[in-house]
Amino acid sequence: MGLSQNALAVLRARYLRRDGDTGELSETPEEMFRQAARAVARAEESFCGDAGDWGDQYLEAVTSLDVLPNTPGQSHLMLLA
Repeated sequence: MGLSQNALAVLRARYLRRDGDTGELSETPEEMFRQAARAVARAEESFCGDAGDWGDQYLEAVTSLDVLPNTPGQSHLMLLA
């Protein structure tokens, strides 16, 4: 995916899900981005009736680092995932 060590550290510290009992990380950055992509696809489906390939397009955009969602945007998508 090409994330820097700093980006990975921030993801681990702030965004990746943790086990509620142990506090250990329970997902990878790739899994987080896939969950966000599924949330994007579900939103498109609810508004347009068809998700088409929006989830795949979003996943490609964020994993290629062409799109970098801001903190509120990424956090909101994770709540929807």
